[in-house]
Formats: sequence, C-alpha cells, structure tokens
Amino acid sequence: MSRILLLIALLIPTTLYARNFNSEAEIREFTDKVMNQVASGDLKGGFNLISDAYTVVPKAELEALTGQAMLQVPAMESRFGKSIGYEFLSESRAGKSVIKFVYLQKFEKHAIVWQFIFYNPKGQWIMNSFKYSDSVLDQL
Repeated sequence: MSRILLLIALLIPTTLYARNFNSEAEIREFTDKVMNQVASGDLKGGFNLISDAYTVVPKAELEALTGQAMLQVPAMESRFGKSIGYEFLSESRAGKSVIKFVYLQKFEKHAIVWQFIFYNPKGQWIMNSFKYSDSVLDQL
C-alpha cells in the first residue's frame, strides 16, 4: 500500500504542471518548435519539449518512450537517410474543442508523419496526444 501511495505521490507533480496554450497560434508555434528540433536531428530535444506540455501521460513514461525512440534513430537513419527538414501539412478541427496539426518530417529516402492533438476543455488548450509513423499513406 505504501508503494502505491509513493508511486501516486511521484506521478501527480509530473502531470499538474504541464503547459497550457492560450491560442491556436501559440499551439502552432510550439509544434513548429518541436518539429524544428526533431528535423534538425535533435529527437531527444523534441521529446523534451513534448514532455513539458503533455498532460495525459506521466513524465516517467515519456522519458521511457524517449529512450526507446533514441534507440531507433540509427536504424531510421540507415533506412531513411538523414533528416532534411519538415513540412506543415494540415490543421483540422473536431468541433470547437479539438484541433490536430499534422507535419511531415523529411528524410533523404522517406518521410515520417507527426500528429499533435490538442483539447480545449475550459478556455485553454492542452496537448492530448501525439504520434509519429513511417506509414505515410495511413496517416494522411
């Protein structure tokens, strides 16, 4: 029981201080910053930015995800080539409360699609989820 309480005590602070966004322009600026980090070869830096804003998953889980993603970088580079930039693809909404930004991370031989979902429950936007995939056609 004390282990469960300790775990809860450790996880609560990581989810309470996540970043809120006041406008869609602020969200776009943030996602552009993430993609700039990622596309310049700093995947860990991009994940760190996401970690500061992401409210749904505890920071410890995101750190584990970052570690797994970093292990995949050499395989991605050998398969896809070097990252050569990114392109903003689209913005879509579901009602007034959900917005999705989609980006294409360009490599020399392939691309990866990044999606960022934000939710506005009470006047401020929060990052609800994100994902990336090399199945480009499935993600568009």
